[in-house]
Amino acid sequence: MKAASRATSLFGFLLVAALATASALAVTNNLEVTSADKDFVAKAIHGGDVEIGQAHRMANSKDAQVRLFARLMIRDHTSANTKLAALAEQYGIKYPQRSVQSAGSESGDSASASISAMKTGTAHPPVGSRTMTPSAYMQSELTAHMKTIDLLKGEVSNGTNQNIKNWVGNTLPTVQGHLLMIKQYLTGQKMTMPTPAPGANNPTSH
Repeated sequence: MKAASRATSLFGFLLVAALATASALAVTNNLEVTSADKDFVAKAIHGGDVEIGQAHRMANSKDAQVRLFARLMIRDHTSANTKLAALAEQYGIKYPQRSVQSAGSESGDSASASISAMKTGTAHPPVGSRTMTPSAYMQSELTAHMKTIDLLKGEVSNGTNQNIKNWVGNTLPTVQGHLLMIKQYLTGQKMTMPTPAPGANNPTSH
């Protein structure tokens, strides 16, 4: 009986130890960065840079709704990219840097340089690209935001790193809000401008 009791106790101890180890590994794995995470970060930051660049060229549009929308894009995508670039730096994830440097700049290939460019509002593609008409811009934004939403949802399904997934969770509702505004504009409705996040510059005030 005593031998059986000791065996049971030993089995219980080993089971608890195994569960504890599995739990610790799960926590560690949640913070690992896989190739899927790296690919996502590179694509998401590049996509955000493109959005910022296009928005800069439309920020003074004669169409009041497009003007406000473009300024909202600059505000929201700069904020999102700054946070994602910080995560990229934390995990040593490399991504294309030229798209987030100020126009004409060839220097700097670190996430820190990218963060600086985004914070100062200089992150945009080279100057010289033609400004689209308001309707063409908004139509392109429809396609871009649908692709972005698919990209974000893909990270939820395929990604591993929980901090990156948390970024997706915070960003996805904003992008979906943008898509709603785009659809409103393209169907002739007045766009519903969201309330600025605390501390964010209000695009309607410029």
